[in-house]
Amino acid sequence: MSNLNKNINPNFRKAERKSFTAKELTKKLLSGDKLSLSYALSIAESILPVDRQLVADVLQNYKKTNTKRIAITGPPGAGKSTFIDSFGNHLAEKNKKIAILTIDPSSPQSGGSILGDKTRMDSLINHDQVYIRPSASGTEKGGVSSATMESILLCEMAGYEYIIVETVGVGQSEVAVSELVDMYVLIVQPGSGDDLQGIKRGIMELADLYIVNKADGDKVELAKQSGRSINAAKSLLFPKSHGLKAETILYSSESLLNVDKIEEAIDSFFNSNHESGYYQDTRKQQMASWLHREINKSIIESVEEIKEIQEIKSSLQHQIKNSEVYPIEAGEIIKKTIKNLFN
Repeated sequence: MSNLNKNINPNFRKAERKSFTAKELTKKLLSGDKLSLSYALSIAESILPVDRQLVADVLQNYKKTNTKRIAITGPPGAGKSTFIDSFGNHLAEKNKKIAILTIDPSSPQSGGSILGDKTRMDSLINHDQVYIRPSASGTEKGGVSSATMESILLCEMAGYEYIIVETVGVGQSEVAVSELVDMYVLIVQPGSGDDLQGIKRGIMELADLYIVNKADGDKVELAKQSGRSINAAKSLLFPKSHGLKAETILYSSESLLNVDKIEEAIDSFFNSNHESGYYQDTRKQQMASWLHREINKSIIESVEEIKEIQEIKSSLQHQIKNSEVYPIEAGEIIKKTIKNLFN
């Protein structure tokens, strides 16, 4: 017997998973029970048909709420988690309920994720008004979990006013998450303007608010310079359809520099979009995007379950391995096979 097996407790039994009816889970969610919310989010991440149906039944009880869905994004090292920790604590002290959904990319090799964002939010993690949920992106493209939209709605059912989605960095994930939120906040760290070179123009055009983080100590002047660089770059960007100008605000998680100004900018953004009707239109677009993703995912999953498709897929993989066919040809063969099956 290996040393590993010797350390296993033979009397250990894995705790049985609790089960709720949709009615029971809905009641617990509406009461704001955090344990039930964690259970609901785990179910939302499941691919089992029985779990998918339970989530669908629970969400039938969702009612539109006046919430704020905000994406926090920026280059690695910009201080996204520390910003959320300090700013979130500021809101929580004002009795605001905040749910934070952090999405870590899954490894293409092991499928695992680090899910370490909770460790970087030590001020928030034990706050009664705050709920933090790290999630893995899984096999979903764009670095967004397949259950992110469901998670947002479930958190809102549990009474959370601010739903903050922290993305993995600047890239495809930022575009994907923009379809799930009302406001998009881009965070950069102080620099001479070079920090903007790594941010794609499309990402900057998504931003509704720019925050230059770490504006403290000997970095204050660099932060001001970064702010000027952002303002200069903004003049080259297409305006967003809501017509509001994105502010640039310097911030420090240590001194809470401009923390009230950031809160005011967020409130002003939502108030203006409520008055113009843009907020309501955005929510409709979010539902349409969610529908599009779910339909496409269901189509792919359903087609892959067809025996004939599985057989030809296996055959094509063998042929490609032996250089008998190219992927572009394989794609056309699969397409023709699907058409023939449904004609």
